[in-house]
Amino acid sequence: MKIVVFGDLHYPTIKETYAEMKHEGEIFFKEFLNQVFKVEADLYVSLGDLTNYGLQDQIRRDLSYHQRT
Repeated sequence: MKIVVFGDLHYPTIKETYAEMKHEGEIFFKEFLNQVFKVEADLYVSLGDLTNYGLQDQIRRDLSYHQRT
């Protein structure tokens, strides 16, 4: 069994007033998750916090960055 483990990203919700920072964060996070899921594995495990506060909008946002087929 192959397991990919990554952890403690704490990707926060960034206010619209910080548009450039928000955009750069989205680029980084999308690319990071794409690189994680490029590795073929039986299980993907996020240790620690994937989001900063675990809010539903943060979780939906993070899950939308990568759709597995």
